[in-house]
Amino acid sequence: MLLVTVSLDINVVAGRSSASVGSEVRVVAGNSDHESGIGGATTLTAGSGSVGGVVNVVAGEGSVSSGGLVNIAGGAGPEKGGAVS
Repeated sequence: MLLVTVSLDINVVAGRSSASVGSEVRVVAGNSDHESGIGGATTLTAGSGSVGGVVNVVAGEGSVSSGGLVNIAGGAGPEKGGAVS
C-alpha cells in the first residue's frame, strides 16, 4: 500500500478490444486519515457496445457521520434507457 501526503487524481482507461467483452476496470478512491477528512470521489463510465457495459458502485463508509452518497444514471439506448437498481 502506498501512503501519500497529498491528493492525487488517477484516470484509468481500459484499451479497446475486438473481443465480445471489453476490459474490466476496478477503481477504489483514496481514504482520508484527516480528522474531518472526506474520502476521495470515484466517477465510473462503463464501455459502450451494442449492449452498454454494467456499472457497479459502492459508496464509502463514514466513520463519524453518514456514509457516502451514490449518484447513478442509467445509460441511454434507442429502445429504452438502462435501469438503475
